[in-house]
Amino acid sequence: MGRKSLLVMLICAALCCAACSAAASDTALDQAERQAAAELLPDSGELTDISAEALNGERGEKFAGLTKVYRAANGDYFICAAPYGYGGVIEMAVAIDTAAQSSVGIRILAHSETEHYVRDFQNDWFTGRFSGKSVYSPLYSAHLGPENEREIIIITGSTQTTDAVILGVNAAFGLFRELELGEQAEAVPAATDIHDYDVIILLPE
Repeated sequence: MGRKSLLVMLICAALCCAACSAAASDTALDQAERQAAAELLPDSGELTDISAEALNGERGEKFAGLTKVYRAANGDYFICAAPYGYGGVIEMAVAIDTAAQSSVGIRILAHSETEHYVRDFQNDWFTGRFSGKSVYSPLYSAHLGPENEREIIIITGSTQTTDAVILGVNAAFGLFRELELGEQAEAVPAATDIHDYDVIILLPE
């Protein structure tokens, strides 16, 4: 083998490694996700990225708001979602206890919602409402006191924001049921329909 051929092979190998590294970094846990995983699944063991398998083909379309999927060593799931709220994308994570087939909890990782309306958005006052929910029971928002386990009380003045988080959780539930339990779940969009809300347009006098 000539020196030129060897050099070409080394360059190609380096480019391939760089490409693989870049592809892997797209789905690697960032700092906020690592912290959320440590808080929600402290005893579940190492997380393995199964995003390519989990969000492939039809599932990727059915649960379009999901971005990353990890399976822990003990079988639990850590799922990242990016539903659309009032101000834009809400980055969040959902942890699921596989044995219990219910949610461990959620964490809000980043958002661009109006801070005045969502000041409690990342506190347990709100996120704690998503713990212990069965994957078989899609959640929905309620304006008054919850009448059953499926209802999540909205943040006052932030109905669309609350509904976006609920979409992220419901999408994680649906994916889990299809991937882990072999069932068929209903599709969950990445955004709520703006026509579901009362919109007031103020025209200049």
